[in-house]
Amino acid sequence: MKKIAAILLLAMLVFNWGGHRLLTDYLETRADAQLQSQLDKSDYSEQDLIYLKIAAPLPYGTNSETFERVDGNIVINGVNYSYVKRRFYKDSLELACIPNTIKTGIQNARDEFFKLAYDLTHAPQGAKKQGANSLAFKFLTTEYFNQDNEWHLCPFNPASECTFTDRAVGTIQCFLPVAEQPPDIA
Repeated sequence: MKKIAAILLLAMLVFNWGGHRLLTDYLETRADAQLQSQLDKSDYSEQDLIYLKIAAPLPYGTNSETFERVDGNIVINGVNYSYVKRRFYKDSLELACIPNTIKTGIQNARDEFFKLAYDLTHAPQGAKKQGANSLAFKFLTTEYFNQDNEWHLCPFNPASECTFTDRAVGTIQCFLPVAEQPPDIA
């Protein structure tokens, strides 16, 4: 019985470390493949298509009256759209897209899982908790201590060698001789 419990706890730990990411990536890839196969078979409704028109002023652009099949994705306001077809017409690129609701749902579920698992949501106003971590974070980010550093500049003495100042910090005070005018080339 202890071995089964240990295996289950270890499996939960591995899933928490990165298994959920692998699972959601697999589900998104599978949803994309299913949608692409439906689009290749033309198994979609024309009413579901959303048309995007993008300006593309090309000097020698080709005008096409018919759409051609194309693959690709775009995300607009958090919604995934898959390209169905495109055409270059006059001075613009026209794209027909269909919403990929399955992939969007998987990504929303993944984001909600991360919020719940890693407590990324903000606590309600009445349920604020002040733990040691929040106090340490507040201390490191909002508190400022003005330190008065006593810096002393020594007067310039060209005959002096490199010496340590009388401070315990151990800064070096060193002056190098100034180079003279370069010799003339004859």
